[in-house]
Amino acid sequence: MRPRLNSVPSVTKDFAVLSGSVFAAGLGHRFVHQFMDAKRAFVDESREQATSTTSNILSFRRIGSRLGGASSNEAPTGTVVIDAGFFASSLSCSRMARLLSEARPDLEVIIYDRAGYGYSIRSHYAPWSFNEAALDLQAVIDQARGEQVWIMGHSLGGYIAAILAAHEDMRDRISGLILVEPTHPQELIANSPQRVGARNIHSTMKLAPASVRLGLGWLLDSGANISSQAAPELAKNLATELKTPRIWSGAAREWKYVYPALLDGQLKTPELTVPALLIVGDDTEASRPGHRLLYDDYLTSQGSALVRIVGSTHLGLMMDEQGSSMTCSAVVEFLENVMEGAS
Repeated sequence: MRPRLNSVPSVTKDFAVLSGSVFAAGLGHRFVHQFMDAKRAFVDESREQATSTTSNILSFRRIGSRLGGASSNEAPTGTVVIDAGFFASSLSCSRMARLLSEARPDLEVIIYDRAGYGYSIRSHYAPWSFNEAALDLQAVIDQARGEQVWIMGHSLGGYIAAILAAHEDMRDRISGLILVEPTHPQELIANSPQRVGARNIHSTMKLAPASVRLGLGWLLDSGANISSQAAPELAKNLATELKTPRIWSGAAREWKYVYPALLDGQLKTPELTVPALLIVGDDTEASRPGHRLLYDDYLTSQGSALVRIVGSTHLGLMMDEQGSSMTCSAVVEFLENVMEGAS
């Protein structure tokens, strides 16, 4: 009589069942998010679109407490276009946009998603580059209704804003820059802590996007650190967004270009001719001693100034309750000074 084969150990069975359950839950989580994203896109009538010369289609919103939508006949005093940082959609700028519009109801504030993030569509055939992002930002600025336009850029968005402002054909269109802890092209060369942090991001960007595409974003805790630095009304939405495939694929696409470029150290700070307000948190200066000298490269044009926000972090400057409020106050004062000087 032939011996019976041993049955599969129960531990192996349990592991298989657990793995299958996790994978199924992940796929279900992914499909739910995709359905909700499609539903939001269908019903969100406040969004408009701008087509860039890169063929990318940029989704943006106008925010202003008295301006109404694109059909409003009331012309704004000026327009502030906000460009988000790395690994961020326009959601990360929404609190700042609301604060600015409440402080200056006469201003039009525009927030938009860079191509591949949020509601924007990336149609460009070539690998991502700073030039592509700058051209896309220009397409959004072309939609501004204010005679004076200021660009407010956070982190990577700040460097992109500076690149565009330095273009000769944009110098008459852009009245000034608000740079909130902008990326500096030499920051990985000058700062050892920054290099270590960049290596960690690089490792994450190699592994996490594929995991999220498989529906396992709910197992990642990367969003917890980011959303924990946001105001309560923003934190939940941020935590949800940071578990979706779209924001991870957008970040990975940019990082594939940005990381080698910063490591190489050959990029230069754009030569600015418009006044720039540079906003930094004291937490950044404490943790990255060499950063303060780098920031001076953004303050070469007449009328530029640096404002230090006490007790705030890199993300908190835009998203937490205290930091964003103090940032808003500094921005409003800067805009009023620029407008007064121009009149």
